[in-house]
Amino acid sequence: MTLRLTILLTLLVALTVPAQADQFARRNNTGNKLLAKGQIDSAIAEYRAARVERPDQPGVAYNLGSAYHQKGIFDTAQMELQNAIAHVDPTLKPNAYYNLGNTFYRMQEYESAIEAYKQALLANPSDLDAKHNLEMALRQMNQQDSSSQKQEQKQDQQQQDSTGQQQQNQQQQNQDSTQNQQQQQQNQDGNQDQQQQQQQPDQPQEGQPREQRQPKPVQGMTKADAERLLDALKNNELALQKKRAQRTTGEKVAKDW
Repeated sequence: MTLRLTILLTLLVALTVPAQADQFARRNNTGNKLLAKGQIDSAIAEYRAARVERPDQPGVAYNLGSAYHQKGIFDTAQMELQNAIAHVDPTLKPNAYYNLGNTFYRMQEYESAIEAYKQALLANPSDLDAKHNLEMALRQMNQQDSSSQKQEQKQDQQQQDSTGQQQQNQQQQNQDSTQNQQQQQQNQDGNQDQQQQQQQPDQPQEGQPREQRQPKPVQGMTKADAERLLDALKNNELALQKKRAQRTTGEKVAKDW
């Protein structure tokens, strides 16, 4: 991708102030020579000095844009070349657009590069280099779009897989939570049944014969209470025996006097 380099600005300068014009031309041409030798930083310094001499001379922007492009500072090169296109002599616009297209190409801004190459061809339809670079930029933009589309599809697939996995994990968590709740409820019901059985020992357990139940211990009974209870049971037993005897003999029992 050939870069169209600097221009001599001596003929572009209005020689109304000869001394100033000579100083401007000298610095600009020195910059051209330095740039041709690969001394980019020194060339840029000369171009900037030339701009100080003649700030109204926009043609130096083209040279600065070309120098910054070679230095790899493409954003500054873009700015200088666009400034050159806006103000430079119309005969230089095809080269300015061409170099601007190359700058956008290096920045991988292929859509802007394509537009710049188109403008270069409109200004100079016989520019084969601009046509070649335009085709390259179109090819790169198509590849970039294809890569972006594949990347988006990959990201969408990853997102779908991640969402599906999250949903599956959430369903599993819900199932585990439901099972845990059911198990906790069963454990709670079992504990409640056990507590009820412990709290109500007089009630027989289901399927258990009544005579097999253990008697409930009596709490707080004194010896006197126990003797009174035995006497009461003895008297009840005697009364029952007396009634049985009456039913058996059919005789009245004489009343005690």
